[in-house]
Amino acid sequence: MASRTTGTGSPVRRMFVAVLPPPDLVATIGDRLDPLVTRWPQLRWTDPAGWHLTLAFLARVEAPQYPRLVENLAETAARTARFSVSLAGAGAFPAAPIGRNLWLGVYDPTDALTKLASSTKRAAGRAGVRTPDERFTPHLTLARISQPTDLSGQVAVLEEWGLGPWPVNELTLVESQLGQGREGRPRYLVTDSFMLAEH
Repeated sequence: MASRTTGTGSPVRRMFVAVLPPPDLVATIGDRLDPLVTRWPQLRWTDPAGWHLTLAFLARVEAPQYPRLVENLAETAARTARFSVSLAGAGAFPAAPIGRNLWLGVYDPTDALTKLASSTKRAAGRAGVRTPDERFTPHLTLARISQPTDLSGQVAVLEEWGLGPWPVNELTLVESQLGQGREGRPRYLVTDSFMLAEH
């Protein structure tokens, strides 16, 4: 069953499907980051309220596609057993150590998250929504910087972290509203969520 909030009503929406970390994990990451925010002022830190693991990016969801997309994601969630992952490792996009995005990696020992990402993309495709044809790299983006920069020092610090395991019980559909948040950053609005199967 999907739980729904009101979206923008826009005929074309920019969206993504994600797994959201639980509040206690968000708080733990925030505590660990506090001294690093001061240490690395050149980085633009992401808002903890928007932290997520993207499973599928949906650049264009047209209004007629949306109901079918929701239906397909609900079916995908209902067929997927709950599982656990951990946050471990770190990196930078597009290619460490030089990058513009600093992230924490995901330890997914059973490949359950990777399989769910594939199922999610197929669900979107059946609704007529296109997704990028690229290799899935599960990650949680912590910071960005405007110019490609050597982030090897930051990656080395974050690679020492290990957080979890934490339960993945829910699939979330999120609308990304460009330029609507603080300092012109995207604002993320959860439009639907879908519980995974208990067993």
